[in-house]
Amino acid sequence: MEQFEEKLVVSASDLVGFASCPHLTWLDRKVAAGELSKPQRTDAMLELLQDRGRKHESDYLAALKAEGIEVVSLDEPNNDVGGAKTLAERKNSLIKRASDTATALAKRVKVLYQATFFDESSHPAWRGHADFIRPVSYDDIQNFEPEDTKLAGHVSVNAVLQLCNYVDHIERVTGIKPRKIRVVLGRGAAAQDFEVSRLFAYYGALKERFMEALNTEEEPYPLPVAHCAVCRWSERCEKRWKDDDHLSRVAFITSSQVKRLEKAGVTTMKALSLLAVDKQVKKFDPEVLGRLVAQAKVQKSSEDKPVPDYELVLPAEEGLGLSSLPKPDDGDVFYDIEGHPYFGNHGLEYL
Repeated sequence: MEQFEEKLVVSASDLVGFASCPHLTWLDRKVAAGELSKPQRTDAMLELLQDRGRKHESDYLAALKAEGIEVVSLDEPNNDVGGAKTLAERKNSLIKRASDTATALAKRVKVLYQATFFDESSHPAWRGHADFIRPVSYDDIQNFEPEDTKLAGHVSVNAVLQLCNYVDHIERVTGIKPRKIRVVLGRGAAAQDFEVSRLFAYYGALKERFMEALNTEEEPYPLPVAHCAVCRWSERCEKRWKDDDHLSRVAFITSSQVKRLEKAGVTTMKALSLLAVDKQVKKFDPEVLGRLVAQAKVQKSSEDKPVPDYELVLPAEEGLGLSSLPKPDDGDVFYDIEGHPYFGNHGLEYL
């Protein structure tokens, strides 16, 4: 997401980010407007995945060429949008690469690599960068379908959303909507095709909510999601949760449980830790609520302690859990051995 003069420019990645966390969209909008600075994040595992992803993409490109398929690459250094220094240079680069893409599509090249789309007519403007685009024939109609390479061995919702956005761009340029999208998977998994007609209702509804969020000035509260593990804003959000003593910090609590507690007036971890044992909360199993109260208590009492408090949950059943371990012996050896999910093409696991 970035701002060219007075116009906001968004991409498929921004839409995927919104699907993961609306608060991320609010933050990125503030960065584009120059009201916030984007924090830097160093993550060795994330860098490894990015490197493996680029290699997977280049391997697929090499495989296409090895088959004798004509590939037209628009991934030229002198057209590199990311290498442009000023906003004006970036915008001009986008316009040129989008024009080159439209020209290549008109020539019906066999495979187009690193196609660029840029739609200034919409509000906000949309940009897109598709890994691969292939020509296809629908009976007597000729069109194109997008493909993206993904390192994972299974298709994610994010990959599908990105490709749906490229469908929008292809339809705008050619006047015909592609019927299928393809995800070229890694780790030895077969590529998977999806019917566009089965996806666009959800994609359209999500895109509409995304557009509404872009026009919302009120900051949505950040809630823990899976994306937090790789988000550059995670430290900011974690500090806010700590400052607010937010319920999401209670171990094992779910987002739906947080919402039910908040509706009942229990809005902090401290409030939960002090909840009476006979307190009834609508749509909450008393036993589950009791466990969460106990968990909140031990976490609150452990704050600022070098060694956290703990509570042994009794009674322990013979033969289950820790009770299934044999009695300690001086000859005991504990050996922790790890796997590596990104070793080679298929990963390395120890069972």
